[in-house]
Amino acid sequence: MSIWRRQQNSSSVATHDGVEHPINVAEALVAVREAIQSHDGDGSGRDHLRVLIRLLCVFARQDKMPPERLLVELKNTLATVPERDALAVQKREDMRNRVIELTIESYFSDGC
Repeated sequence: MSIWRRQQNSSSVATHDGVEHPINVAEALVAVREAIQSHDGDGSGRDHLRVLIRLLCVFARQDKMPPERLLVELKNTLATVPERDALAVQKREDMRNRVIELTIESYFSDGC
């Protein structure tokens, strides 16, 4: 079953704090994309994004998803983040590279 099809058939679990968190790879990818879209570039959402990337890696490892496949899915997801303005092209590329770097680090870390 495709990741995107799984995403349509699943739902997030609300935690005690009322915040919904992803429960699988597909939802974590969507959450990462949304966090990047709402990121202002001032560092305010960096910790939240890092948590979502860690969750993404936890789910990928639980699903025994190879890191190569995870990176392909992540890059496809990042390609769908719309540009805000012409100046944002370099910032977008920097953000993309940082997210990929964090994902690789998180996937292979013991404490993921």
